[in-house]
Amino acid sequence: MWEAVKSMSVYAAVLKRRTIRRFLQKPLSRDFLKRLVNAGRLAPSGANLQPLEFIVVEDKVLLGKVFATLKWAAYIAPAGDPPQGKRPVAYIVVLINKEIKKEKGEVDAAAAIENMILVATDEGVGCCWLGDSIKYWKDEQGVLHVPKRKIDQVIHFNGYSQ
Repeated sequence: MWEAVKSMSVYAAVLKRRTIRRFLQKPLSRDFLKRLVNAGRLAPSGANLQPLEFIVVEDKVLLGKVFATLKWAAYIAPAGDPPQGKRPVAYIVVLINKEIKKEKGEVDAAAAIENMILVATDEGVGCCWLGDSIKYWKDEQGVLHVPKRKIDQVIHFNGYSQ
């Protein structure tokens, strides 16, 4: 059973959420990691097929092996890579069991990942969903900019207009 704690509103978590690429080296408890996976597990699933499985990596040797396979902030590589001493202390790898759901499992995965990100944000834990496709850059001061489309570009009431 999870201990009830006062948390921010979901909307506040959405507004606060940022992609983090420099991490404190504080270990995350297995209980917390299990809570994240539980949040992912409870995400909507097309036809309720629930094809997702999760690998939690926290072992120091495995963390290094996982890190070596990843691409961080590809548009500004290697400047976007977390340096030694600021790398993730855990990964949650989301798998789609194709025997359960042959197509569109990535939609289920996206919903699960967002649930996990919002729970992490609520708990004050930084995270990064690898696989962004929006260009980003670092300015002269080294500040990373990750642009988001303006709300007026993505919201349409009572029909679609360009």
